Amino acid sequence: MSLADDAGQSRNINDLPSEVLELVLTKVKGSSQLDEYRPFPNALTACRRSSQPNEDRSFLNALTVCSLWKAVGEKVLWTDVSVSDTNLDKFCQSTSTAMSMTRTFTLTMQIDAGGWSVYDEGWVNSQVVQQMWQLLKRLPSTIGKMQALESFSFTVKPSDCVQELPSSARIRRSDLRAILDALPLTLRHLEISTNCSWDTVAAMGKSDHVSANNSDHVCPSIRRLLPNLRDLRLRVCELCEDFIPSTPSNIGPIDAGSKGALIINGADLTKHCRYAGAKFHTTVEEVRSEQASGFRRLGSAIRTAFSNGLLDSFQHCTIISICHVGIQAHLGKPLPGKEFTTVYESRLYPIPRQIKHPVYIIGRGWYVTRFRRSDGEAMELIQPGQDHIYIERDTWKTVDDGIRVANSYMECRPRFRRYAGGTIQILHPERDQLARCEEPGLPCQLRLLERKVGKWLLRPQMTKDLDDFELVRLDHYDEGEDSFGGFDYIDNQDNDSQHGGDHDWQEDGPSEEQEEAEGEEQQAEADSDWEL
Repeated sequence: MSLADDAGQSRNINDLPSEVLELVLTKVKGSSQLDEYRPFPNALTACRRSSQPNEDRSFLNALTVCSLWKAVGEKVLWTDVSVSDTNLDKFCQSTSTAMSMTRTFTLTMQIDAGGWSVYDEGWVNSQVVQQMWQLLKRLPSTIGKMQALESFSFTVKPSDCVQELPSSARIRRSDLRAILDALPLTLRHLEISTNCSWDTVAAMGKSDHVSANNSDHVCPSIRRLLPNLRDLRLRVCELCEDFIPSTPSNIGPIDAGSKGALIINGADLTKHCRYAGAKFHTTVEEVRSEQASGFRRLGSAIRTAFSNGLLDSFQHCTIISICHVGIQAHLGKPLPGKEFTTVYESRLYPIPRQIKHPVYIIGRGWYVTRFRRSDGEAMELIQPGQDHIYIERDTWKTVDDGIRVANSYMECRPRFRRYAGGTIQILHPERDQLARCEEPGLPCQLRLLERKVGKWLLRPQMTKDLDDFELVRLDHYDEGEDSFGGFDYIDNQDNDSQHGGDHDWQEDGPSEEQEEAEGEEQQAEADSDWEL
């Protein structure tokens, strides 16, 4: 194959610079639909076997042009790798040469414990759990081959059915510790989201918690990696201050444009590693006790670390936690001053803010969260559970082929730039859309009242006091109006919604004085805050 240059001379296609060829093949790979393809030991053979009758074979054909195209194509193929629990076994058979090309590695596991409950005495012996543990035990040696790895995302998802969450298989501390210890120091972006799946007494003996010197304690393994990280997202079952370095790093100045976010999203089962009562999701009594609040302990330690220059590689830091109130508070008559379940978005750095998002329930199991956007707008989100990922402000995204990377990583990598920026979209449904989640005989009393008075009575709140863990209360009201304006919300039933647009309605807002004060605060945050 030859090309003609401007002078009319014939040039061989092999004369193309490898950098240009790599960009071309990256574009071809992105436009090809190799849905069933994942790179395994013999990349070309695997690609051929996975070909479908209607599949776009452009990238496959490019690999067969010549040896140069094949070499560059395999580098493109192995640069970004996504693996699930169904093909992890094959992936572990990959060669060291192939692994050395990998820059981003995404591992997603969705395991159902085969009907066993983690509270059943024999759940550890179920076939599904044993298979998962065997695969995870092999993973560290595989990761050890990725000596140039830049980004690693490890996610354990529950079963598709929300009701089956308690029966989801759980990972072992020892396996997670081994995986973290195998990661190279070239790593810059790390996400560990085990959905708080964890080992229990049945797997680990009689203690649910670990000592600081325990070999299964994962926090020291995170601390080893932390000085080199630019993004860190943690959603794990146990966490403590031991993941914070004790001395400043000696890696030198860090480009501000490469700094990302430190996100800790505490879930229902998140606890402090060494204090059984220090949880991230608490009751009203616990949240008001400093000794019993895991997120309060950790938040204080992180704020001190930023002050001492121990976390200079991060541009933002947020801890997400929640305080639950009894379900009767959501379903009963909404009286003025009544407390509601509250999600705390503690922005620890750079500008301290405590944003409190109230939650109420519709029907059976539908949670509606009212949250405050960075521009001050109050919005609603409906979801059949409570993961509160939206409060993370899109710091990590899922792109082609299930690959998850940090937003800051995408912005400095040309192959990902088309994905950078916000992806959460605001919808404009009919105003009765929320009512579809309500069930006959279970009307939402709060919504009925708000329709009657014509405005929101339960609002997100923001304060500069990071120690303010009071719950959001219902506003006082006068039942003098009978109209209720529409409101916007984000529908989280399908994270890949194809509809969106700018919000064109604003909820009955604060006074002019409050708006002016908030406007000044937002202007001060303009260079340091990130938008949803």
